[in-house]
Amino acid sequence: MFHPLCDGIALEGLHLIVGALPRACRDGHDLEARTQMLVAAAMGAVAFQKDLGATHSLAHPLSTVCGLHHGTANALCLPAVMKFNAQARPASTGALVWLVAWTS
Repeated sequence: MFHPLCDGIALEGLHLIVGALPRACRDGHDLEARTQMLVAAAMGAVAFQKDLGATHSLAHPLSTVCGLHHGTANALCLPAVMKFNAQARPASTGALVWLVAWTS
């Protein structure tokens, strides 16, 4: 689906996550990192206006049927969906890989 506003918001959210997640996990008292994660989560919610996405769609039944935390279910689904998306939409996946490599 073509929605450049949601794509841009999602990419900026990913940019924030790549920088803040390791810091927030290392030090739960790092309020700057936690704030960036909060903003990234809100950006993800805005980006969902485009569509729910395969990872999130698969995580819902996995959470319900297996009793998993929703975040854990998303994490378990993400590698398989990313592999599928890399084959189906290589240009989009390449942009994500570039952003993570550039930010790291």
